[in-house]
Amino acid sequence: MRHEMDIDDEAVDAGRWHRPVTTASEAAQRWFERGLTWCYAYHHERAIACFERAAAADPGCAMAHWGVAYAAGPNYNFPWRLHDPAGKAAALARARAATARAADLAARGGLTGPEAALIAALPARYP
Repeated sequence: MRHEMDIDDEAVDAGRWHRPVTTASEAAQRWFERGLTWCYAYHHERAIACFERAAAADPGCAMAHWGVAYAAGPNYNFPWRLHDPAGKAAALARARAATARAADLAARGGLTGPEAALIAALPARYP
């Protein structure tokens, strides 16, 4: 029997990725890294859940919103051509809203160069 694990389950080992982001919240940093790990494992819905937990821990963490925007879009296993029209519209709406939030936070300054560049690149992903 297959058991779907919760995002809180530490037993899930999809690897460990460390990418420091601008936040004072240890929880936001931990959830961001879990989200990034799930992106690399091509489980984008689980990644989004993690990035949303990061944003809840620190609403000012621009990279948490970047993560939602990045993960909401197409990926190697689920390109746009496989989305139905309603699913594609919902994904685009989610990605664009998260992109706008990340950009608003980035405009306030205080991010690293790579963070600012990743956020600045999002509009090219969702033209």
